[in-house]
Amino acid sequence: MEEIDAVSKEQKEKESGVNAEIEKINVFKKELDAEVTAHEKELAALKGERAEMVSRIDPAVYKTYMSLLRDSGDGVAVTTARTNSVRDATCISLHSFMSKSGKNEEIIQCPQCRRILYASEE
Repeated sequence: MEEIDAVSKEQKEKESGVNAEIEKINVFKKELDAEVTAHEKELAALKGERAEMVSRIDPAVYKTYMSLLRDSGDGVAVTTARTNSVRDATCISLHSFMSKSGKNEEIIQCPQCRRILYASEE
């Protein structure tokens, strides 16, 4: 009988511990759900801002940008004309042309990497 009481007491202690852990998990889950909801609202706001910005861009330019972004392999569609990268050496040679052409008033693409170039203020 004593052994049954000891096992029963041990079982109740373990159940109590398990219930405490379940409660901790439920609290943590509620916190995560609140974070997800906040991030979803932020994402929706950012998507709205992006859509508004895209509506002000020439559709042909936007199409070129999205094509470059999708096809670039490294997720870079726009870069400065002044760069230290050997791969983008052509972009360096276009810097003087861009400076003479009124700085960022027209879309210029590097003939080597096809990225859209902008003149750096540096």
